Parts: sequence; C-alpha cells; structure tokens
Amino acid sequence: MFSFKSEKDKADFMYILERQNECYDPEVKMRKTPFSSPGYHTCLTGGSVHSTRDAFTYAVALFDSGVPGYIERGREVALKTASLQDKDEASKTYGIWSWFYEEPLDKMSPPDWNWADFCGKEILQILMDHREHLSPKDYEFLKTTVYHACRSIIRRNMGPHYTNIAIMGTYVTHVAGELLGFDDVLAYAKKRLAGFLAYSRKNNNFTEYNSPTYTLLAAEDLGKMYRDVKDGESRKQIYECMRICWRTILIHQYYPTRQWAGPHRRNYTELLRPETQVKLQRALKGKIDFIPESAVREYLDVNAFRIDLECPDEFVRDYFRPEGERIVFERFAGEKQDKAYREKAASTANANDAEICFTYMNGGFALGSCHKDTTWNQKRNQVLYFGTKESPFCFRPTLLHDFYDYSSGVLISVQHKGLSAGALGFSTNSGDTHPNLDMVKDGTIRASDLRLRFSLYGDLSAVESYRLIDPPGMAGGGGFRDSHAGGARGGSREGGKGPGFTFSSGAVTVTVDIPFAVFDDYPFSYGITKEKGALHFDLILFSGRSQAIDFRALERACVGFTLEVQDAPGAGEAVSSACIDGGLLKVRLEGEKTLLAAIPAKPAPIEELYAGSWAEIDGIDVNDLV
Repeated sequence: MFSFKSEKDKADFMYILERQNECYDPEVKMRKTPFSSPGYHTCLTGGSVHSTRDAFTYAVALFDSGVPGYIERGREVALKTASLQDKDEASKTYGIWSWFYEEPLDKMSPPDWNWADFCGKEILQILMDHREHLSPKDYEFLKTTVYHACRSIIRRNMGPHYTNIAIMGTYVTHVAGELLGFDDVLAYAKKRLAGFLAYSRKNNNFTEYNSPTYTLLAAEDLGKMYRDVKDGESRKQIYECMRICWRTILIHQYYPTRQWAGPHRRNYTELLRPETQVKLQRALKGKIDFIPESAVREYLDVNAFRIDLECPDEFVRDYFRPEGERIVFERFAGEKQDKAYREKAASTANANDAEICFTYMNGGFALGSCHKDTTWNQKRNQVLYFGTKESPFCFRPTLLHDFYDYSSGVLISVQHKGLSAGALGFSTNSGDTHPNLDMVKDGTIRASDLRLRFSLYGDLSAVESYRLIDPPGMAGGGGFRDSHAGGARGGSREGGKGPGFTFSSGAVTVTVDIPFAVFDDYPFSYGITKEKGALHFDLILFSGRSQAIDFRALERACVGFTLEVQDAPGAGEAVSSACIDGGLLKVRLEGEKTLLAAIPAKPAPIEELYAGSWAEIDGIDVNDLV
C-alpha cells in the first residue's frame, strides 16, 4: 500500500498536484497542456493536446492524494484513458495507445509501441494500491486493459538492447503476472528478466551507456520492480541489475561542477536539468547537493513520491568518490577483438565492434569520449565539463546538416586524460535527423549547409578569452568570422589543414586543432558565432544554394581534429598531425601519450566505416587495452 514518508512529502505532493489540476479538462477527462514532442512519431506541430501517458500518471496521483473528490476524478481519468487503447487482437497496434487524444493511432508516424509499457505501468499502480476505490466492473476493465498491454509487450518482444523498454516491459509483465494471476505473462517476464541480466553482465553495462536520461529512468524502474516483485529469485536478479545501473551513475558524477561526466550515448541537454539534479539529490540522501532544499519542490514530478528513487547505501560506499583524480576506461559491449579478427571483419565489412569509453576527471575538468559512434543528436561522443557548481561549462562537437544534427557521421575517438584525437567520416546508408526513422536514400541528401561545430555552453562572461588560430597560408590572421557568412576559404579534393580554436576560463585552457579536412572539391570556410549562453566554432564543409549531395560519389569526405585541455600553468603542449594513408584518414596527437584515430576517408556504408576504423594509444590498439 502506498503512503508518504513524511508530512513534508505529502505537502510537497499536494502542492505539485494542485498545479496539475489547473490544466484539467472535465469535458475530455484528461489534462490539456501545450503540445511538445521530440520531433518524431507524431504529425502534430502545435496547439494544446491531451496526452494519454500524462493522463494515467495524473490519475495515479489523484488516487494517491486520498482526497475523495480527487479519487473520483482519478477513476474517471483512468477509465476514460483506458478506453482509448486499441483492444483489437487482429490490429497491428493491438494493446497500445496513441500519444494524444487529438491524434488517433492511424494518424501517427509511426505509432509508438512503447506506450503499452508506459501506460501499463501506471494502471498497475492503481490496481496494486487503490482497488478499494474501484467497483468490480471497473477493476475487471482495468485488469483486462493491462492484459492487452502485456500481450502487446510479449508480441513485440523487445530485446535487452533497448534498456528502458526492456526493463519497463519486464516490470509490467512480472508485476501483472503476479498481481493479476496471468501465469503465461509471468513465465514470459521471468525469462525476459533473466535474459536482460545475462545481456547486461556480458556487456558490463546498458546499451545507452551512461545516459543521464535513460540510466536514471532505469534506476527508477528497477527500484520499483525490486519493491513490487514478490518472487525471491527475480528480486536477486533485479538487485544485480540495480548495481550495474548505480555504478554507472555514481562513477560519473563530476562533483566540482555537479555535472554528469561523459560520454553519454543518449542525452537531450548539455547541462543537467534541475529535475534530474533533484532526483539524484533525493536518491543519494543529500550526499551531493544540487538544489537548495527550499527550492526542491519546484522541480519535483508528481510521480517522485511514488517512485521514491533511492540508491542503496552499499552502492554509495562502493562507487561514489566526490574528490580526486579518476580514470574510467572500459569496454561496455561487444567482444574483445584481436588483430586477425579485425582484419577479417574489415575485409567482410561485418564487424561487431567492441564499444569502448574513456572518462577522465580531476579537480579542473572532466573529459569523456566514446571510441566509435554516430553523430545522432542524442549522442555525446566527446564532451568536456569544467567550471564550478554555480557556473558550469560544457564543450562538445556536433555535425550539422542545415543546422540540425546529422546522424550519418561516424566519429572515431581516442583519449588519454585531457588529450583526445577524433576522425570523422560519413556513412552512405544511415539516417538524417534520426538513426532509423528518416533514412538517407541512395546516399544522397539535399543541403544548403553542412558543418562540424564545436560549441561551448555556459555563462560566457566567465570566459576570459577566445580566438581562432588560422593555419599557415589561410587568410584572416586569427580574426573572428561570422559562421553564417563564411570566412577564409581553403580545401580541395586533396584536403588540407583547417583552422584552430582556443579559449580560457579560470585555470582551464582548451585548444581545438583541425590538422586535416576535406569534403571532395568543396572549399571549406570557418568562423565563430556567439549566442546567448553559447559560443560556436565552425568548420563549414559546404554552404550555399540548396543542392543534392551524393556521398557515394565523393572520393574523400572526412575531418581530423584534436582536443587538448590544460588546467595548470606550464602544462606541455601536444602536437597534432594528420594524413591520408592507404585510404584512411589518420589523426595523431603527441603529448604525454601518442594518440592515433583512423577512419576510411571515402564515405561508405556504416558497416564498412566501423570495420575499417581503429584507434591506438602509444601504438597499442585500444581493443587490447581493455
């Protein structure tokens, strides 16, 4: 039975619920809120909408309030929203809901099967804790609704690679199986849980490695599962999954800035949202302070008290280190590959690469990078944090197609402490804005602009200096350029050295060098754009009248860049260089250690790019170091 831990929690909850009540629409029996979306699944573009997922969460909160009038409203909201489920077993969308009341399933692009998981999870909260407020007829209707959601989850049978849905679907089927007597569903859930744990053990992490969004979501659902599941063996397996999850969260907390050190395989913001900070603050019982206690309720979700996220004390003791130097250098997926395997994979263009990540943290900065990954806008393949709790900074590269992240770039990175080398290539068979929802057809995009952008986010008043470093032979003499207007031009099919960029804030100095850039015969330009809260350094590969660009026809399209972060006076300067050798762009950075990243210079299918790419530290392949 659900209950609040304290009177303060109850008061904070009611404060949040009353704000949610302001948007209640009694005619539809759901909340009406401004439209928002991540840009896919829905064809709606604006206005006000009634969200089905939000409605179920709201209904649970109304029940939890204990207020008779709100409980009745919660019953009406739950029953109305449950009636919107596709209950036709012959339907392709059987068991799910549309995102919005205003947009039926057949109008979505495409429907989102995750809604069986998200909505089923909320209905179970009502059936577990508020059965006494439901008539037998209402209870049976909601029970049947959950069964349809379970059957949809089983029919879809999402694998363990999609972490939050793998966990959430296991929660829904396991808890529903035990609570509601669905024996077939429970058998499925136990098998699915064992498979997820085996997958996570093998990979030593989750697919969405170190994601501030999805790792925290996994922690919430695993915690709820551990609380609500009754089977003893299942609980042991859940606890082991919780350890994997919390280890990742705790070892990446960069205490000087209160930021979550990278790399992040999925993220939506540059700096942590206050809502995320509050969740961590509560879960760690104040061991890390983000938000003043007096302001916490402003960033709490109405679901926070029911989820009651809490990190087990033993995980905190084992993994949380708020001070000192830390290095995380680990493989989190794939098999370790010897040279013979990699050569064979390259020849067959069928490499199952190991996923390797680097993170370095000290008192001055935290730099993280991912060995091989795409440039999808939810990836943070290279990300630097520095500054203070009050004034944190984030610095990272992105690849932009008409000023939106282009998913078909492949970035190969290698890192040692504050040094990093990156080699960027282009895939001919991947996505544009999304890895698989809008695939590039025939290797061709239409573009008026394509650029590699390095962005600094934070309070720019704390940045003492920044400047371009022009390469020899390029015009400009270090002056600033407006990236929209272009700048000095260079480049040809042979390629050449690009500009550099450096800035300083406090004790930290960051230098970006571009030892090689080529985009077929297109001349590149460069410049700086300053916006509120952001400073962008751009290498512009193409800018002009919109035209078709067929990557399959480009002989060479690649960029090599290096990053050096110094946080102490007198630190030695690293030397960067790059060349094309045997069809590969090789980017070298020589400092405390010698780093080398390599990728095919000619655009190719992503399988070939991955198979033909590699990186070394002091002449040793990174695969042999982890």
